[in-house]
Amino acid sequence: MLSPLDDRLALLSMQVSGPTISTQIQSRPVERGKAIDLGNVPFADNLTITIAASDGAGRLLGYGRAEATVDVGQGTQVEVAVRLRRPFAYLIGGPQVTAIDTTFDITQSYRRDMVGTGATTAVAVPGDGKDIVAVEGKQVKLLDTATHAPVAGSTPLAISAEASDAMVSPDSQWLVIAHATGVSLIKLAELRAGNAQPRFLGVGAASAITFSGGLAWVLIGRAGDTCPGAASSLVAIDLAAGSAGPVVNMGVPIADLAGDAASGTVLVATPCLDAVKLVSNDGGTPTLTDFVNGVPHAGAVVALNGRMWALGSVDAREVQIPGENRTASDGTAHLVLVSKDLGTSGGPDSMIALPVPEELAQTIDLGLADVPGQSAEVRMGADRVRPLDLAVLPDGSRLAVLWNGSYDTVFFGTTPIIGGPLVASLTLTTSEYQLLDVATGAPLQRLRTRCTGEVLTNDGFLKNFTCVQSPGQDIVPGPGYAPAHVAVLFGDR
Repeated sequence: MLSPLDDRLALLSMQVSGPTISTQIQSRPVERGKAIDLGNVPFADNLTITIAASDGAGRLLGYGRAEATVDVGQGTQVEVAVRLRRPFAYLIGGPQVTAIDTTFDITQSYRRDMVGTGATTAVAVPGDGKDIVAVEGKQVKLLDTATHAPVAGSTPLAISAEASDAMVSPDSQWLVIAHATGVSLIKLAELRAGNAQPRFLGVGAASAITFSGGLAWVLIGRAGDTCPGAASSLVAIDLAAGSAGPVVNMGVPIADLAGDAASGTVLVATPCLDAVKLVSNDGGTPTLTDFVNGVPHAGAVVALNGRMWALGSVDAREVQIPGENRTASDGTAHLVLVSKDLGTSGGPDSMIALPVPEELAQTIDLGLADVPGQSAEVRMGADRVRPLDLAVLPDGSRLAVLWNGSYDTVFFGTTPIIGGPLVASLTLTTSEYQLLDVATGAPLQRLRTRCTGEVLTNDGFLKNFTCVQSPGQDIVPGPGYAPAHVAVLFGDR
């Protein structure tokens, strides 16, 4: 069930790139039971080889990347192993790691919990696709990408503190784990061999990580949900030396950071400036320069192969209730998806206002829940949404998104019998995962992992409500959970 070579497979493609050649892409249709010749590879050094599998509509079914660059010379024979894997998204924050098959849509069985995992606070996917790094409490575990089971013979590594995030460097050499008081540096090869010795650097409340060259960039003091807010700091860590530079106050709240290995670019999302900024490191001190403005409350950013995607959010408007001396929200909060080529200047290449999320609250006061075809519900548009995490699939076609939402309604209606409101004031708080099509912003998967409801005042005839499933939405049963992070195999976040 994990193999990308299923009945949907229609096309295999090989991409070869290197510092001295133009990128070459060769594709061949798949014929069952026959070998596939993907063409020639040029004589050159430091070649990067990737393989992609897709269906007849072009949807990515599998992806693989050689573990290291390859030198191909005349008269020599070179064997290159490429692990072809489905581009699973790994969702954490619940009782187990959830593997989400991004090659399916919401009508298919696209998610399952991974056996042998527990409550995980950080997850990272090495660029070579060999395994998944999961941090449970104060233990670091390796999960096999071919089986989604713990790596046979591996022993969990003990670390000094629980994790808030984890990332693996693009060359699969280093694992960096963020903690409430600093970061741990671990050589991935030693972790796999079972003899790793973590190195802890006490740089402060680390909350996000990215890479550029031989540096790991760490965000200290992540921005909150509202503006104005406290300024965040950045620190650059020299991975080879195992040392941290100065912790530099950047003067503005920063919600997220991302790095693009292809261009060496580092970006930060600055919600209170409605912008995504570039991080420069001239003279060893990070500074921020303009990149793209007009990203409302920019809260998450990711970059891959010379392109950036960012998520912002627009809060609902306050409106006057007709005939009343009170205002309320009109429930129009929504996310905004922005994309831009890293090599261009000016405004964004694309800006898409995503649909206003809606939730349903069903009353349990009338006893209609057990009556077929009958119910009494309140449909609520979002009053505020905030992106939590963002990851991109390896071909840049889809985005895995986590976000939180809040929904409020004031009491309304009158009942002459009781002389008061019909529906009480209530609020919902939700967490949701979505798989978005990059070109249109349309959700291909939508999973609500949490919905909690609260009656604000006991002022209505109907005052007991429960969350119910909205059209086009999948839900985690029971109380659910607030997800922490999402990572995509061979992708980036």
